[in-house]
Amino acid sequence: MRMLSSFLAVGLCLIAQDKKPESKPGLPLKTERKIEFTVDEGTWLSLSVSPDSQTILFDLLGDLYTLPISGGEAKRITSGLPFDSQPVFSPDGKKIAFTSDRDGCDNLWIANADGSEPKQLSKDKEAYFVSPGWTPDGEYVLVSRNPSGLGAHEIWMYSIHGGSGVQVNETTEVHDDAKMQRFMPHEVLDTKSLRRPWFRKDEQVFPKPAASAAKIVHAGGRVCIGGHGQIQGLQVMKNGELFEGDTLNQVWPRQKQLPELWWSKTKP
Repeated sequence: MRMLSSFLAVGLCLIAQDKKPESKPGLPLKTERKIEFTVDEGTWLSLSVSPDSQTILFDLLGDLYTLPISGGEAKRITSGLPFDSQPVFSPDGKKIAFTSDRDGCDNLWIANADGSEPKQLSKDKEAYFVSPGWTPDGEYVLVSRNPSGLGAHEIWMYSIHGGSGVQVNETTEVHDDAKMQRFMPHEVLDTKSLRRPWFRKDEQVFPKPAASAAKIVHAGGRVCIGGHGQIQGLQVMKNGELFEGDTLNQVWPRQKQLPELWWSKTKP
């Protein structure tokens, strides 16, 4: 029996060694240093005023702050590596809703008005959330959700008590309807679409600027392609002259429009 017990103990020990520690959700990076500075103004802030009109809630560089409506020193209520933004007071002023990536992805969160007891409402892994807002009873938070980063946002509603959330509006991509594509002009179809992607499949521009850029480079010019594949801004230079990338109109040293080309009025 003693030998059997020894074998069991060794077996349990090996199982314990083979078991990998569970990975905890959240941001994987760790801060190694801290930078402190003082500011007396900010830009591109999201503001919310408390229901009693006594406190301003705002975001600045990924942290949330409160400030007396009469002025004074702001108090930071969230801090650390996560990027917290777009805070808004609940109707009774006791809670706040905001977006944060503290779980590793951008999601919707709530907390007490002083920033304590944060609670995650949405648990998406790829979506992007903006503009949270409360229902009048303070039981739900509405937020704009973009599942892919392109096209229209969906409106979702989350209970402060938990749950997976409910989509409250309908988004339809009419460009996917074969009949609509066949019998409706594209310019009209664009106006009827609830979700308009940046580019349709038949107007993807990546091959087009590549071919155009090759011609410009071969002619002695220089081209810079934008992040989404389009020639943009003041990007084209040839023989010391600067041309606007979108239109190829000359802008320096003199302004001169490119003559109208035969395809400029051609519809898709």
